[in-house]
Amino acid sequence: VSPSAEFALAISARGRNTAALVRLDLTDGSEQVLHEQADEDLAEIINFDLYDGKIDMVIPQVGDVTPVGFTKAGKKLATLIAKQGQHVSIDRLRWAGNGDFVTATLSVDAQSYSYHIFDLNLGTDTKISDFYFKTKHTDALVPTETVQITARDGMKLNALLLRPKGVDGAAPMVLEVHGGPAGQVKWEYHHFRQFLVNRGYAVLAVNFRGSSGLGKIYQAAGYGEYGRKMQDDLVDATLWAIDQGIADPKAIAINGRSYGGYASAMGLVRDPDLFKAGIIEHAMLDVAYQSQYPPHSWGLYLRQWERYFGDINSPGDMKKCTKDRRSIWSLRCRLPPSWLRENATRLSALSRQKDSSQKPKIWVKTSTV
Repeated sequence: VSPSAEFALAISARGRNTAALVRLDLTDGSEQVLHEQADEDLAEIINFDLYDGKIDMVIPQVGDVTPVGFTKAGKKLATLIAKQGQHVSIDRLRWAGNGDFVTATLSVDAQSYSYHIFDLNLGTDTKISDFYFKTKHTDALVPTETVQITARDGMKLNALLLRPKGVDGAAPMVLEVHGGPAGQVKWEYHHFRQFLVNRGYAVLAVNFRGSSGLGKIYQAAGYGEYGRKMQDDLVDATLWAIDQGIADPKAIAINGRSYGGYASAMGLVRDPDLFKAGIIEHAMLDVAYQSQYPPHSWGLYLRQWERYFGDINSPGDMKKCTKDRRSIWSLRCRLPPSWLRENATRLSALSRQKDSSQKPKIWVKTSTV
């Protein structure tokens, strides 16, 4: 809020597709857009002095993570960060006073972290250290690529791709499904992805329709489409990776937690010929039940939940959670009880299967069915 209380600077998506930095007139409620990204929301505003009526810097949400400075201090900080490399993601920023000194955790080319102190008065950068993992395993880390995939209905899907070093041609692949589903995968350093790639897997992390951070239209395209078009996007992304020679069609796993766990379980049920294994963690396996009996902590997010899964107070909406989309019941329908009884303990355990062949097997963790 400005010192005169005439206006406020904020991130707003009112009347537009993406969340932008705006100047909000506190007398009539009108907004003036100061900065916006074409196809993604702004994630964070940096304000060194809470009472000067200025925004120093903004940071985009998903794709182009390059910060944009507005004030002298903000522009200087953005320049110092940009000097670290062509692509730099910001994990943390903290500052003293009005921003004279800024501490930053940065990831250059999404390959682990380094820690810095920036003196914005002198314009200097003091590197404190590197994350020990980077120091020890620099040569083993791989870059994170941004790719765009066309879904079967023509929608453009944003995704991240990591490929194992020294592998020519198709490799075993893990498809990563984020939770939420109002979440997103961001271009950043990701320890588990690097771990999988180091073990010989390609990793494809998809922002399927319904993901947040890419504008209202992108997110709204997923409303009511769990188990359907949202699931189709995961299949289309996997088929794209096969067509591109990235993924071995005989060795593809699907991985996710929460909603991503639901989508992973549904992938095993709906497309078993495509997904040969799954990593399913604390999954939402019964949509109707969990919609009607959500944990207390979900209280502030139920309206958003209902946009995806239906009104929890509407019997008609809950009836739409039919067996073709409730993966736990689909599993029961598709698999004989004797198989479930014999394999429940094995499926519940986290086990690393050793294999002497060139293609290591995947870790499997699921809820019992």
